[in-house]
Order: sequence, then structure tokens, then C-alpha cells
Amino acid sequence: MIGSRLTIANYFPRNAKQRDILQNLTESVFIANNWSLEDLLVAIVASEHFNRRAPERTDQSSAYTLDTYLKPFEVNDPRRPPEAEPGWSPGDPMPTIDIGHAASHMGNEPGRSRHRNAMSDGIYRYSADNLLNSTHKSLGWPAPAVRPSSNYPDDALRKGIGQFYSDVEPGFRDVGFQSLITWEAAHGVCDNPTTDPDWIDAVVDRVSASPGAFTYRDLSETIRDWLIGNGRIGESVPVDEGDSELALLNVLFGGSDSSFVMDDAISIPAGTTRSDLDQQARELCGLLIETPQFLLAGIADEELGPEPKLRECNGGLCSYRNICEALEGSVENALRGNLGCADDCVTFEPGDGPDLYPPFCPGGRCRGMPGGRIPSDECLEDPFNCIPEPPECDLGCAVIDCCGGPLPPLDRPDYFLGLADGGIAELVQNVQIVRYRSGKPVPLEQGDRLGFGDWLILAPGSEARIVTEGGVFQTPQGGVPESEKDGWRFLVTRNQDRKQERLNKLSVRPAREWIDYSLTSPETARGAQTGKILEFNILEDDPARMKQSKEAFGEELKRQNQQRQR
Repeated sequence: MIGSRLTIANYFPRNAKQRDILQNLTESVFIANNWSLEDLLVAIVASEHFNRRAPERTDQSSAYTLDTYLKPFEVNDPRRPPEAEPGWSPGDPMPTIDIGHAASHMGNEPGRSRHRNAMSDGIYRYSADNLLNSTHKSLGWPAPAVRPSSNYPDDALRKGIGQFYSDVEPGFRDVGFQSLITWEAAHGVCDNPTTDPDWIDAVVDRVSASPGAFTYRDLSETIRDWLIGNGRIGESVPVDEGDSELALLNVLFGGSDSSFVMDDAISIPAGTTRSDLDQQARELCGLLIETPQFLLAGIADEELGPEPKLRECNGGLCSYRNICEALEGSVENALRGNLGCADDCVTFEPGDGPDLYPPFCPGGRCRGMPGGRIPSDECLEDPFNCIPEPPECDLGCAVIDCCGGPLPPLDRPDYFLGLADGGIAELVQNVQIVRYRSGKPVPLEQGDRLGFGDWLILAPGSEARIVTEGGVFQTPQGGVPESEKDGWRFLVTRNQDRKQERLNKLSVRPAREWIDYSLTSPETARGAQTGKILEFNILEDDPARMKQSKEAFGEELKRQNQQRQR
């Protein structure tokens, strides 16, 4: 898997966007799914950041529309001129933005490039190993060896295109003139490096064995589709070029300006041999495996192109339908929809995903979360140790930085995460609540207000109706189904965009004895990373919760003191 790093040389994110993506992928996907790299890759590939469309294929007015998570150093330093007024020094308050400069910069593409990234900043060259494996899979040539080798692909080729060999020869993934020359020298005319038949031999054999059945256009579309994934031949003349792709292929296969042969049936005419067609096919092959479409990744093609009339496989089934059906289950699970596989096209219909108790959760306000390695009972005994801080995210979105991206389908989630911060309990029956960092379940009463980090425990038969600004959380008629023997566990969270708003309202300071204890505790002596950092955040607009939190604080302080005395 190759892409853009989310950290810079010191292993820290450069900006807030990189930090949010890294945190959510780590905590909400990787760790939450029992350290699963497979689930992590699914979340990345299913996000809006993977294989984006080219700007010219969208209705956006600018190519520079992305936050700077791809190339964070492309933007100007916001603290210094020209982005800010002069005079700022480290330690000073935030500098004054130069409004005039910002307005003029954002009005043109060169200026926007100093404030935003474009999707083209995420385009990258495949690694040396990937490229050589591509020629192996597509042409049937030898795969790259694990150890040094003098056979194709030999050490000189692999080092020349950036293969890692050692710390002294770490390789590279950039596109450079010398690496392109090395690649062209080995593959420019697509010569078979072995004495065994390869894919080009198989295709030419098929065409030669059926005189008149295929045209030169059919052969070109077959090779194009097989190597770069799109068989459509360009018929219009590109900007600043003299001929179209179709015109150049016509010359390759023996035509001219006055003689068009692309739609002629292929036959081996008198006076020629099969080797002439083989050479023409190999020249086209060599041209295609030097194209950006073969060498680069990170941009989505707009179409599959026409279905090739001729299809030759390197073993196994390889039609559009075969490939689509092989991937159908995985794609549907990852993207939560229905994949349609036809002979010459692929369709996708987004779905709502599995029913995760929709009667309780209003749309876009709730999601099931896996519990990871920690048993649910242990979480209930000490929620703070299990999940110190609930994720603050937009549960209705599906991008990679709002709560880790789309989760895989969950037949039985360990708990639910819901945007119910500030909700009022209007109807309650047999529902327990564990207040944020209190650790003690108490009955939820009618009229109680829910807050960030609170846990609700609903046993079979429990009923609840929680009214929030964004919708109503309500159990089905009759309460939690009896079939749910373990009941439901519900963790209250809030949107990221409300975090700062609520932090600005914090007014109650921790008690003096709590400050003294924090400074002299064994945890502090051992270091912050091994200790438990406890905060005391109380909202001034919630007196009832303030009282409960103070009581919880007193109990926690007493427990900590008892442990210290022992």
C-alpha cells in the first residue's frame, strides 16, 4: 500500500487535518477492530480520499480544494509574511492575518496552491516491486526475486527503478529521468525476456488462428484494456499534438494518411509472416507500459472502456463479470451497497448498510462500534479505563477523518456511539446511566440531561425516549427485544465542531486539594505517560450535573488517597 504519510520527519502530524485522520484511523478503526490491518485498509480505500477524479472531470472551480494533508509543506507559514502582518515572534499571541493578501491569493490558482492541496498532490508512482509484479501478472514474465539475481528482473533494473536493497541503497519512489530511461531500456519494445511463450504470444496466436475474425482495432483495444485497464482508443487530437492516438496506431499497423487499416480484418497476407504482427503488438505493449496509466496511481479512470472482443487470460477467468463477481462480496461489505456485475459494465447502488437497531437511533446520529480487545463487562466496571475519551465526530459522514471512515458491517456491535449530548430523558424504564468518569451505574430518571461521555445501559425490556436537537432516540415498542440477552450499551458523544464551543463555557476550576494531589501523586512522579491524567470539566449551564460531578470527584479523590496510603 503506497500513499501519502500522515506524519513528517519527526513522526508528528504537520497540521490539524493530518492529526485528525491519523487519530481517527488509529483509534476508531485500527485499535477498535482488534488491530486489524485489513479493516484499516478497507476504511482507507472506501474513503473519499482514495482514487479521486481529476479536477477537469468535476464541476469544481479550482483544482486546489483539499486540506493540506497530502503535501503539508506546500503552503505558506500562516504566522509570517506574506500570510500575516510582520512583527510576530514565537510566544506572542496569534499573528494578524493579512486580509488583502489572503483575498488576492485565493482568487487565482497559483495563489490557491499556497493554501490548499490538489488531488494531483496525491498521485504517486508504483513501487519497483509493484511495477515488476504488474509485468509478471499481465505478461507472464518472471516475478521479481526475493534475493539478488542476474536473471530478469536483474539487480541493475531493480535498483535503477528504486527497489530497496539495504540501508545503504534504500531505493526511491519518485519519478526521475534516469529511472524512466532504465525502465524504457528493459521494456521499451516489450521483448520477452525468456524463451517461454508470454501473453503477447498467446494473443497473436489467437488472432493468427482465426483469419478475418479480428481487426487491428480489436487487437489494440485488447492490449490497451489488459495493460492499463481501459481499451478506449483516443480519436481526438490532444492539445499541442499533431495526431490522435487512432491515427498513430493506424501508422503502426501499416496504414497511412490516405489508407486507414484499423477496421480491416487481420489476416497474414502473402509475403508477410506472423512475426510482423508480433512485432507490431509488442511495440504497442512497450508503449503502454511506459505510460502514466501504467506507472502511476492515485487518480480514478472515468470509465472501463469498451469490452474487448478478444480476451486472453494468463490462467483462470478474467472477464469483467468474472473479476466483478470475485470482488462482489468484499466491495459490498466495505461500501455497504449492491454491486451489479454485467458483461461490459459495473454498477453500484449505495445501501443503508445493516440494520443496527434503527428504531432507537435517528438517521445519521448513531453507529455501532466494535469493542476491540476489551470485554464489554470490563468497560462497564470502569468505563474511563476502557475508553478514556469518547470519539468526538460526525457520525453521519463517511469521510476518513470524521470518525475513522466507514466501518465494516457489524452483526453484533459491542456498543453504540450516539450524538445525544444534551439530550433530555422523557421516558425511562429500567435504564442505568454511568456518568462521565464516575464509574458507578445509577438509575436514569425522567428529566435527566445526558452529557458527553455518559454510558446508558439498557437491559432486555428497558424503555427509553431521549429527545435531542438532532432527533429522538427511542426504543421499539415493548423496549429492548428479549432476544438481545446482553441488552444495549450506548455511549454519548458530540460533534467535533461543538467541542470548542463547549470548552469555551468551562468555568469551574478544580479544587485546591485536587491540584496539590495531581502535582505530588505517584503517577506524576512516574511520568505523565504512565499516570492517569484526570480533568475536572464542569459546564456552568448544568447545575445538576455540576453537583453530580463534584460528588464523583470527591469519591475518586478518596479512592486515590486510599490507594496511596496502602
